[in-house]
Amino acid sequence: MGDKHLQELRSALEGKGWRLLRQDEGDGYRISAVWRIQRSTRMEPIELFFEGLNDLHVLPIQKAYACAVKDQKEISVYFGSMKEFRKALPAFVIALDQLERDENKTA
Repeated sequence: MGDKHLQELRSALEGKGWRLLRQDEGDGYRISAVWRIQRSTRMEPIELFFEGLNDLHVLPIQKAYACAVKDQKEISVYFGSMKEFRKALPAFVIALDQLERDENKTA
């Protein structure tokens, strides 16, 4: 993925009011790292899992190949080419916004 993907993801999130609360280590197997993000303190933080499963070890976050919302695998973005990533990123952020709205309705 590289730092450029991470920078653009973070910028897109921050542009919609999301804050990165913290970055935690992954599970040492398939998850490279976990970002805990939040837009409103009225809602629990959302966890983004950076997928880095490899044959020998978990990849560092800079080499993760996808990002998905915990327990919401359908809300994900693949870190392929920058062109494809940039095309998919807005839909990923919109899905996060919708997830927050849906959670807000049930709270």
